[in-house]
Amino acid sequence: MEIKSGYSYLRVIYSLIEDKKEVSTNNIANALGVKPASVTEMIHKLTKDSYILHKPYKNITLTKKGEKEAIKAIRRHRLIEDFLTRVLKINKKDALKQTLSMEHSLTDKTEIELCRFLERPMHDPINHKPIPHCEKKITCERCLAGRG
Repeated sequence: MEIKSGYSYLRVIYSLIEDKKEVSTNNIANALGVKPASVTEMIHKLTKDSYILHKPYKNITLTKKGEKEAIKAIRRHRLIEDFLTRVLKINKKDALKQTLSMEHSLTDKTEIELCRFLERPMHDPINHKPIPHCEKKITCERCLAGRG
């Protein structure tokens, strides 16, 4: 499975865990605006590819591999939201819609440069949730100073 097809699912699963909500097929379907049957199909793929652990009629959990990809998805999503709302002054509703179409295609390099440009924002502007740090092995301050 190509991870991009499950990118939004991993992001939503992470967000549900972050919000301490039940990670169920119905909650994922509601968050994504899709039918539960579509979620069930993707859950099978994500389980097969070791991104999540799932036993039927039980909560869904992320594996280490899945958590890593989910955090990457959350980070990109929140950076794009910040850019669209704070820099481009796009309203929150339109920014969210645009973010959903952009988050899948952001490259690692562009993500890093976007974070630098935004001067390492700490929270997304829509839900005020923390933006995860990148995987670079240096401090944000050093990165922002261009030494990373």
